Amino acid sequence: MPVSKWAILVLLVPRGPRAIYRHYPLRDAETKGRLGGGDCLLGLNDVSSFLVLYITDLFEVEILIAQSAFHLLYQLYPSCLCAIPCPSAHAVIRKMKAVTKLLIGAVALVAFQWSGRTLDPGSLKGARVLVTGASAGIGERIAYHLAGFGAQVVLTARREKVLQQVVDKCHGLGAQKALYVAADMANHADPERVVKFAVDQLGGLDYLVLNHKGDMPFGMWDGDVEQTRWLMQVNFLSYVQMAKTALPSLEQSKGSIMVVSSLYGKVCAPFLAPYVSTKFALNGFFGTLQHELAMQSSNVSVSVVTLGLIDTDSAMDMVKEVSNVHAWPADEAALHIITSGATRQAESYYPWFWYYCCLFRDWFPYLRDLSIRNIYKH
Repeated sequence: MPVSKWAILVLLVPRGPRAIYRHYPLRDAETKGRLGGGDCLLGLNDVSSFLVLYITDLFEVEILIAQSAFHLLYQLYPSCLCAIPCPSAHAVIRKMKAVTKLLIGAVALVAFQWSGRTLDPGSLKGARVLVTGASAGIGERIAYHLAGFGAQVVLTARREKVLQQVVDKCHGLGAQKALYVAADMANHADPERVVKFAVDQLGGLDYLVLNHKGDMPFGMWDGDVEQTRWLMQVNFLSYVQMAKTALPSLEQSKGSIMVVSSLYGKVCAPFLAPYVSTKFALNGFFGTLQHELAMQSSNVSVSVVTLGLIDTDSAMDMVKEVSNVHAWPADEAALHIITSGATRQAESYYPWFWYYCCLFRDWFPYLRDLSIRNIYKH
């Protein structure tokens, strides 16, 4: 296999130009002449030779596996590898210091995103919080965390008996006050009624945690418009109603709205067309509200939290037959949501790496769509 133009490797290999030069030398005079003449085009055969050797060395795999990896890359992005302009080898080496600095900066950015902001539990002692969808799953765990921090909580969901059990546990965990109000967010009057109840009982609000969601069957859309309309009321319009009703109290307390969204609000996925629509609407509305509140110099912050698959019973029951995606702990997701709102972050992701998946989704549309379809066992 000919080893000729290796300059493309400096864009990939993390060990620097000296290591590359020792490992992939310019072996013949013809190659040196072609490279020394300035800019050149790397033909597909040359590029494939280098990438195969690079993959083999970096990941310590057999050359056959490396060839397969390159073949897949070429199938996905042939236009990127057919002709790549590249400067001479020595010019590339001279520029490696700048490239290294950029790589260090990128690593530092990832580390900063990963670390995130820290929560001061004392800031939540006595805080007045309304949590929706609090009878199970993430909402229930949010309630327990807040109770442990000594907050005052009002919890709402449809199942009154289960809510009573959650409230009792919150008292045991140290909540200064714990109340519940049963409500159905599909009922147009209930969202405002719940907020007014919380404001009256707590004497105001510091945090509004919007976490509830409507259930729907997992499968191809069957054309049921009424179900889509119902889900839009539960998953989107009720959020808007509650935010509108809570804003005056939150303005007085310099409070925060925590909006629990989903990766489905960032990426279109099969089998959940109505649900995905509600999440896109949620992100659009509250993202816009963030701007408008800031332009009005409002005291209220809005935190939109994007979650991946979380290991709640409802989520796992819905996807267990059709997806192999790893699920993340609901308890950690709940704490992440509280941290995002308490530290007034405009946007956050759990797990953190979904931020970068969303960042690159529009750069590689073919790979994005292929990955989405391969996730599901259809």
